[in-house]
Amino acid sequence: MRTAAIPAIFCFLLALVPATQADDYARGLEAFTDERYNEAMRLWIPMAEEGDTRAQFRLGSMYHDGIGVDRNYYLSSYWFEQAATRGVSSAQFNLGNAYKHGHGVPQDEREASYWWRLAADQDLAPAQLNLANQYATGLGVPKDPDQAQYWYERAAANGNAQAQHLLRTQERAGELQAMADSSRQQQTEGAADETHRNPSPVEAALAAINTSLPAPKPIVSAPPAKAAAVATPVPQGATGPAVTADSAASSSMRGASWLMQQDPDHFTLQLIAVSKPESLERYVDQHRLREPADGVAQDLGYFSFQRDGRDLYVLVLGVFADRASAQAWRSQLPESVLSNSPWIRRVGDLHQIMTPADRRLSAVDSR
Repeated sequence: MRTAAIPAIFCFLLALVPATQADDYARGLEAFTDERYNEAMRLWIPMAEEGDTRAQFRLGSMYHDGIGVDRNYYLSSYWFEQAATRGVSSAQFNLGNAYKHGHGVPQDEREASYWWRLAADQDLAPAQLNLANQYATGLGVPKDPDQAQYWYERAAANGNAQAQHLLRTQERAGELQAMADSSRQQQTEGAADETHRNPSPVEAALAAINTSLPAPKPIVSAPPAKAAAVATPVPQGATGPAVTADSAASSSMRGASWLMQQDPDHFTLQLIAVSKPESLERYVDQHRLREPADGVAQDLGYFSFQRDGRDLYVLVLGVFADRASAQAWRSQLPESVLSNSPWIRRVGDLHQIMTPADRRLSAVDSR
């Protein structure tokens, strides 16, 4: 269930939180330490949904490393993004790694560089090393040796062993290059007409250093001991779903105007939240959500909201008269979708977080 991969980087999150949340987080941490992973998740999921970055980061780490649950890169990236958009440097680093390797999100070097830069600006050394690698290779950012050198030096100053080794190697190579230049000059002065010659011992040593250095790689540290997996609990609901009257009308994705027309006291299932709208289409196609379920076409909708100045796009499924109906419908979803733990949301709460543009468009459409 777990293989060698870029792991989660844990950090202490200093924040003022309500006493009840602090107690729940501490109880969750105690349960996690005792390998009571279901209990830890039961305590942390409500906290994470309310915006607690410590719980969001812990959940992202559990799903990333397969601790107590099956490894799920979609959910790990989702929770890392929730914490990353709230400024948690270690979550920003992990989200950059996810974009680098396409773990739960589309592979995107520019997005990887974006999130690493945010973490690097907060002096997280592994992010500084990765950002330096991007500038050195021109992946996701314009190739810039000066920027690469700057970030390697920042990472080394913050104790990153790989960056320190690279700088020491560069320094040694520079010394050898100076010796080689001096040796070559002496040979040229002694034999101006020589067209071919064997390299000096110094030049041979320099060539060996230059050819043996591997390209810098993203940080990989030792993962924690593998934990036994337990099934993620799926709430059980009523015997049948209560969907909207026009649920059979179309299986295509509906925009924000459709969701704004729904009763704010009803419920829907939030499937994913991503940073690019095209990722929603890919998710729908991958999980064949356009196909009818038990002969009934499924209402799919999407809307956008902003967090820290960045647009996020949310995919929702169905509208239900009560939470029990939503739970019942959720229990019938394919395992591949259930593994992402669809979130039962009150429609009115989604109305509140929609971007102003979506709300204005919805108002025009409803006239």
